[in-house]
Amino acid sequence: KFAISVGDDGTISTTPMTPNKALFYGNSLTVGFDNYGMAASDYQHGWADLVSQSIKKVNSSFTYQSINGGNWENATTSADRIAELNNTVKPNIDASVDLVVIQLSDNVNTDDKKATFADDAKAIITWFRQQAPKARIVWIASWFNPPLIPEVAEACKERGALLCDIEPYARPQQYKSYVGAVWTDRKGVKHTIDNAGQAAHPGDLGMKMIANSVINTLGIG
Repeated sequence: KFAISVGDDGTISTTPMTPNKALFYGNSLTVGFDNYGMAASDYQHGWADLVSQSIKKVNSSFTYQSINGGNWENATTSADRIAELNNTVKPNIDASVDLVVIQLSDNVNTDDKKATFADDAKAIITWFRQQAPKARIVWIASWFNPPLIPEVAEACKERGALLCDIEPYARPQQYKSYVGAVWTDRKGVKHTIDNAGQAAHPGDLGMKMIANSVINTLGIG
């Protein structure tokens, strides 16, 4: 199966529905504890790895990398956000990437961060499309900041990305972690979640629902 996309110049291209190489650009839900989703019990239960596990059932050669987009969220000007993409992401992306997943907006939580967000949401999609012209682009929103979903949705609609709306899982406690939960790092060392900020992140069930939402949005399976 192939997806049809139209470039900014009007060029029509096709991309396999099942990707080969992905880049995930997100905040602590993506690159929290030990470079996987904060509050997942281990790296195999972060949403990114769960997505990878699902895709590998169809394409065993699939690979991905996750990059921290916290500085993009915390920037207060459009110029700083583009500079962050050029400095941090550009060295790690090329035309071979055929899936980009953006998981940002949760920490855009002050007036100065929000000031240019609507425009910057469109700009980041355009930026990724320039770096990886054939990639399908998915934007996950939002766990902590649902008021920004309309801006993300508009950017996706205008620039040809797919919106993965996870707000239904963001409020019920069953999808969150809790103080006292144990997580295991990549070396096998166990740690305990000891504050409410960490505990508010998705637990394993929440991570699973996010991953399922991404796979459903991509139409894989």
